[in-house]
Amino acid sequence: MRKGLAGMFAMALMMTLSACGQSSQKPETIAVSKQEGQAESQDASAWTPKGDITIYCPYAAGGATDLCLRCIAEILSSQTGQNVNVVNREGGGGVVGTTQFKMEKPDGYSIAMISNSQFSTQPFLREVEYTIDDFIPFIGLNLEPNLLVVPYDAPYDTIEEFVAYFKDRPDETITYGHSGNGGIGHLTQTFFLKNAGLTKNESIPYSGNAEAITALLGGHITMCTANYVEATALFENKSAKALALIAKERSVKDAYKAIPTLRECGYDVDLTIFKFLALPADTPEEIVEFWQGALEEAYQDEKWINFAANYNLEECTDWTRQDIMDRLLPEIEETHKLLQDVGLAVN
Repeated sequence: MRKGLAGMFAMALMMTLSACGQSSQKPETIAVSKQEGQAESQDASAWTPKGDITIYCPYAAGGATDLCLRCIAEILSSQTGQNVNVVNREGGGGVVGTTQFKMEKPDGYSIAMISNSQFSTQPFLREVEYTIDDFIPFIGLNLEPNLLVVPYDAPYDTIEEFVAYFKDRPDETITYGHSGNGGIGHLTQTFFLKNAGLTKNESIPYSGNAEAITALLGGHITMCTANYVEATALFENKSAKALALIAKERSVKDAYKAIPTLRECGYDVDLTIFKFLALPADTPEEIVEFWQGALEEAYQDEKWINFAANYNLEECTDWTRQDIMDRLLPEIEETHKLLQDVGLAVN
């Protein structure tokens, strides 16, 4: 039953036209031609990458984020004619990679995928060396509602049965895996177990959620979370099953519509990860505009469309910089209060 995870721009010159028959042109016409030529010259000098590009993935290889970024990197490489490489800088629930990315030059050759949890949870659970002001979020990627998953052959099929099973076995420890302390996967499981009164439990952090899922399939932990991308292979292989969706509302995806939310089951837990692409602060606006346009084009590529469909990806690719900030800033305040209320905040 135990099976691994399935793995993943021509410009035409017009200057000769303005030169031909110039002696017969009126002065106004000549002026217009000169302006057009200047505009074309400016366009020709607009920023484009002329070397290798790095996309930071703050999680381990093989997980949902890694798979998404590798698909995007392939498309961007074709678009730009440059090598686009994904590098994994996992650890600390995304803090390690985000911290390293902050040190990159704002020259357009380094991009990062960053999630809301790097700002709305991590800074209140540990000391971090960055703030949202160190980055320019420029386009959305996807939402990642998490599913609470257990092995396919576990002796419970619903949240109610899970809670009843372990309450009948008070000496049995519930072990739950996640991609790092303070991440959404860690916090949602922690909040659920606390609300359910299942106090005999052990949190086990991994360098990425792919490792947590591997541990689950190997029988080393009781449960973990999986987003839609990760869950697709798990459910097709009948390696794992979902007990609940950790979101405010049920999924709009056909594959997951029947799965109840934790809220429906009586547990007020609905933290949802959302991910976006960012550049270092002080990156020139022309570079930001280039990459925003490139990603908008990439999201229309058939490879991406097929990837998103095959993995039931819940996209937020139409989110702008303003959309991201309008959602992120209130969440930072709200989550800080939540962490304080349950005694997890350290500041």
